[in-house]
Order: sequence, then structure tokens, then C-alpha cells
Amino acid sequence: MNLYLRRTVRLADPRPEPAPADLPLPERLFIPLRQHLGPAAEAVVEPDQVVAEGELIGRPDPADFDSAPVHAPCPGRVVRLVNKPLLGGRTGLCVELEPAGPPSPVPQELPKSHHEPDRGMMFGRLVEAGVVASGVQALPVIRDMTPYDQDRFLDRPEGTEVKSIYTLIVSGVDREPGLAHQRHLARANHPALARGLNAVHALSGAARTVVVADSRGGDAQALSGLLDHGLRSTLAVDGGLYPNGLKPVLIKTVTGSETPLPLADPREVGAFFVRLETAYWVGLAVTLGRPQTGKWITVTGPDGRCWVMCVMLGTPVGHILDHLGISPADGGKVIIGGMLSGYTIYDLQTPITKQMGGVVVLAPDQVVRFEPQPCISCGLCARVCPTRLIPGMLSKYCEYGRFAQAEDNNLAHCIECGLCAYVCPAKRPM
Repeated sequence: MNLYLRRTVRLADPRPEPAPADLPLPERLFIPLRQHLGPAAEAVVEPDQVVAEGELIGRPDPADFDSAPVHAPCPGRVVRLVNKPLLGGRTGLCVELEPAGPPSPVPQELPKSHHEPDRGMMFGRLVEAGVVASGVQALPVIRDMTPYDQDRFLDRPEGTEVKSIYTLIVSGVDREPGLAHQRHLARANHPALARGLNAVHALSGAARTVVVADSRGGDAQALSGLLDHGLRSTLAVDGGLYPNGLKPVLIKTVTGSETPLPLADPREVGAFFVRLETAYWVGLAVTLGRPQTGKWITVTGPDGRCWVMCVMLGTPVGHILDHLGISPADGGKVIIGGMLSGYTIYDLQTPITKQMGGVVVLAPDQVVRFEPQPCISCGLCARVCPTRLIPGMLSKYCEYGRFAQAEDNNLAHCIECGLCAYVCPAKRPM
């Protein structure tokens, strides 16, 4: 890969409105046993079982760092195990929970500790808490923190150089315009952020830390004081230009090196990458032993209004939209993630998971209809592709079932940014 931003796109980025009143409890939560890229956890509860908030309901294989435990977001009664629609059109086994009360609020002040937990204790708490890095392709955060030479799940060719973590990259930039929860956390200055970032620094063993802030909101000053140690610097990036906020782009911006695709493992270039939301949940885990049972999301309606809120895992998307007074219209779309790199869902009972970052609702006249039109060979997709692929050619290979040729032309190096489909004048489904 030769990552290069030849063209960027600036999209409308609405200002979030004040968060509405506390989201009422839904009648049912549907908590997936798989909320990351790795294998699913195994259910350890039975129908009619009463569970407490934070109680383990899904146990992973203890020898598998690709899987994470699942916990009850609130007290309640287990109704049944049921398959529900998830991201990407697939279904997954969920624990259906009837809430008996709201979750306990996150304290605004964390207890002071005169003796910081050692690395082993922090690592153990993260294993038990089930913290998952933000993003559709995310893995449990402990997997990314595993030293590169000890990661038995990584298939490395013989002779691959094993690098230690030199740079910790802390991103306060949202993945794409339209999302705002990373910037919200940057300005909220919750004490869990500082605890989490310092824990991540200690676990990664990085020699230096670079805090990447969004240049549009003055976030750099707010973020610069979150780390206790002095080996840090702040870099401002225009988050309104896409794809500036994507992980491979930010890593190259900070280090000058590219993460080899298709694995795109930052450890291969001596870096560890973490977004602010992940650090928030890490802070609650190492300080309070609190598992990840919620998710920060940005919700955007068809009128452009948006809200940033933290919701319980397993909350149906439709319940959130009802509370905000958003009614998806026939012929419109509900997108999980961002406008460019998100996934359309077809069932409003789809539950919120640790992978999700946003909910976007489009009116029928805002939906772009992709059609199987022939490629006109204009080259616009190649001009915007950050990994220097030729998406038009790759799409034709796949269209005619020539997948081996697509693979030979580096199909696996696509980072799924969505820019090719955005600029295509023929509106091909890239």
C-alpha cells in the first residue's frame, strides 16, 4: 500500500444538541453474545434467571483474546436466547433481558488511589470488563495491548521483525464527519478519560504519546492535560475533511509509516492506537472494575439535528429513535455508523453493540439509489482512493465473479472508506 490523500471530501457536520432527558427503559434489551470481530461468547444464563447489573451473561473461551465477555447492562430477568439482526445483514444469538430498573449512573468523581494497579492487575480487569475498541472491525482492546511478539493469534510470516510499542496515538477525532461522540468526550473531561489514558500508556509501554485533536473545536487544549507523564505532544487534524479521521490515515499522519494491509496492525509500525471512547471504558474498568455495558453514539435525524448520548448495550435502535421523535419514512434509510462507511439496517429491533458509533436516519429524498450501471472509466474513484487502488476495475472483477483477479489487484487493501461510491457519477454500488 502507498497511502496518500490525493483528494479529501468535506461534508456537512451538524453541531450536536444538548442530550435529551434520560432514555426511558425499553421493554426488552437484546444483548448480542458477539459484539466484535472475534468469536462469540457462550451464554451462561437461562430463561427466567434474575441477573444483577454487571453480572456475567456471556463467557468467552479464556484462552482466546479475540473474544470478550458480555455483561448485563442493568438488573433484570432473562426471557430467552433469541437470534436478532446485527450489522452487515447477519443475525446473532442474543440474551433477551426484561429490565427491572435503570443502570447505576457513572460517578462524576472517581476514588483517588495512592497505589496505582500494576500492569498485571490492570490487564486482568480489562479481560474481565470486556472492553472492545470502537469500530465495526474492532477486537477486544486487550488483543491490541498484547505485546506483538506474544500474540499467538497473529499469523506472521517467518522473519517478520518484532517491534516494541514506541508511539501511543490517542485520537479525539471522530471517524468521519457527522459523528461527534469523540469530540464530546474530549470536551467533557470526565476523570475516567485521564485514568484510562494513563492506564493505556502504562500497558502499552510506549516511549511517547501523541494526542490527536480535532482542529475545529479547540479540543487540543482540553486533551493536553489528560496524561500525567510528560512525554506527550498534541497534533491538530481537521476532522471535517474525510478520510482524515480513519485509523490508517491517522497512524501515517503521526508516525509517517503505513500499517501493512490487510491486517493493518499498528504494532507492525511500533504504534498503539486508541480512541477516546475506548479510553473512557478502560478508565472505568481499571478504576472501578466496571464492565463495558454501554456505548457512546451520535444520532442524526433527517433534518440534520444530532445528539450525542450513552445508551445501554442491547437497546433497540427503534427505541432510541422513538425517544428522539424520529420516525423513519418508507423509502428512507437507517444507517449504523457514518454516512460514508456505515451499514444500512432493515429492522429497527437491531440492538446497539460495542461496535456501533452512530445512527443516521435519511428521508426518502436523501437516499442515493445505486444501480448496476456500466462503469464509464472516468477515473474519479482512483483519484480519491487513499490506498491508490483502482476501485472501478476491482468492482468489475467482482461483478463478473473474477474474485481471484480482484485479490491479485490488492482488493484486500481496501479500507472501506466509501469515497469511491461517493464520487462515482454512474452511481455504481462500489
